Amino acid sequence: MPEFDENFWNADGRQLNKPTLSCLVQDPALYTTLLFQVREDISYNNHGIWMTDGERAAAKFHGFFDLALAERAALAVTPEYSCPWTVIGERIKNDRLCPAGDLWIVGAQSITAEELDTFIEGHPEVTWICEDDLINQHRGDGQFFDPVCLVLETTDYAGQPRKVVIVQFKNLFFGGGDFIWERDNLIRGAKFYVLSNRVSSVRLVTQICSDALLGINYNEVADGYFLNTPLLIVHIQLNQRPFQTNYKNYRNLLFAAGGKDSAREVLCLNWGRGVNIDGHPDWNVYGGSAFYVKTDQLQLSDARIDENHLLGLYYNHWPNRRSHIYFLGYQEQVFRLRNTKTSQLAADPAQMRRTGPQLTGLYTWDNGWQAAAVADDGFGTLCNLLEPDAGDISCLRDQPSAIAVERLLELTLGTLDPAPDWHHPAKLSAFQVGDDEFTNRTNFTHDPSAVQTAKREERLMNYGFLKHTILGNADNLPPGLKDAILEYEPSGGAINRHLLNLRSESQPERKATGIYLGLVPAYKAAAVRDRVVNLFTGGQQGKQVLVWYLAQGGLITQVPQLVPEIADNTTKPTNSYKKTKS
Repeated sequence: MPEFDENFWNADGRQLNKPTLSCLVQDPALYTTLLFQVREDISYNNHGIWMTDGERAAAKFHGFFDLALAERAALAVTPEYSCPWTVIGERIKNDRLCPAGDLWIVGAQSITAEELDTFIEGHPEVTWICEDDLINQHRGDGQFFDPVCLVLETTDYAGQPRKVVIVQFKNLFFGGGDFIWERDNLIRGAKFYVLSNRVSSVRLVTQICSDALLGINYNEVADGYFLNTPLLIVHIQLNQRPFQTNYKNYRNLLFAAGGKDSAREVLCLNWGRGVNIDGHPDWNVYGGSAFYVKTDQLQLSDARIDENHLLGLYYNHWPNRRSHIYFLGYQEQVFRLRNTKTSQLAADPAQMRRTGPQLTGLYTWDNGWQAAAVADDGFGTLCNLLEPDAGDISCLRDQPSAIAVERLLELTLGTLDPAPDWHHPAKLSAFQVGDDEFTNRTNFTHDPSAVQTAKREERLMNYGFLKHTILGNADNLPPGLKDAILEYEPSGGAINRHLLNLRSESQPERKATGIYLGLVPAYKAAAVRDRVVNLFTGGQQGKQVLVWYLAQGGLITQVPQLVPEIADNTTKPTNSYKKTKS
């Protein structure tokens, strides 16, 4: 088990004060995070790993750090094995590091002990902190470190500003038969440097990729060292399988303890998909970068979810751990997030609220980082792929609200929760993730797993079947709805919100609910009808819940419709009323 070192500031005669890092202050102020999810071709040998096109890589990283300065990002992060040391050196020489209060967590390219020793000696402008004994032990042996540089500014005992670079080494090599070169050549570190402020501080721990395989339970390590303190973990990776059980188990353990508003968060930053490593084209099909938070205070309005989705931040609910996951799109991009602090214990109670991350900017590379107006969630491409078989589903593809798409599919396919607030994001089945962390979102399609791909395709094919095959045959429809079309009405009245998805073309005021379940037994289809009918308040439009399913032999069958009573008006919204004279 590595050592967690929080008391290194004045070791070896350094006489440094702890810093005041904005992202770790326990106040209600928002802070900006900049994340670089890089994609470049990679080369490697027994002496290290590097980006093949060094000139382009340097341009990207200089551009990223310049953007961090311009945006005044309190936290800027690059993934494992990414930043060239030439870039770090140039920024030190030109005094272009982050200012006081900000923190850069720089996953750097590999470096041998001798090269690192020479690099440190050549850059005395900053104070260096690392495991010097490892450098001395391995000088000249050709093995390499996998380092992360924690770059910040603090003061010394005389009150003078000091730029500091803390170099932390990966503690454990990664697995995989094709990459035993890291096992055989990595110089393993033995320490995690824990960052905290002088007063009122969140603690921050950085772990590098397969450090996760150490099996650390942050609730138990060092006799509860982290259990009773606010904690932010930054996990940088170059990982083919970021959701593999052993790589993510520390998150399961971390979020297993604590209440529903627990001051612990995890930021995972991987490379973008499509990396080519020598002899391994398209080596990684996953991104898997994500932000994990445990609180019941999140801002989960439709507007926030849709705005985040538009730029490439995709909300998911993790009910087993009373937590939430925001996945980032898998392409190479720079993401700018605005977030609340992991802990706000130093705030006035009236100001305390952890509303969660908001994606406020997206940048793509085109000989420089260019602001992008929208991210590609892959949903349009999937709809286009299926339309030759599913029929026109442009009503989904062109729907501007991402959450409306998921609600419409939930209703149309009969998978909605039997509760009045079934339409809340934390209740929608498409937003739920299990401990495997596989997303069930229909309109975020980057997850390439066969199981998730099949689920998305089945939902859209069943939707198309209802729209074209069932509704296209008037014999399947009751009187008054013979010309019904799928048209989602997200309001449906103040009471029965989100429950109407059918409308008569000739009588627009005539609305109903249409559901198609696929091949299921009759009793299950009837149960779905009853469950949805019971969601209606007032018992009027609920009588117009139409449920179809496939019986054996492929026959389209409708569950017997509930018969309206004489006084029922199934065309009248349930929240309408008449004024009577007193």
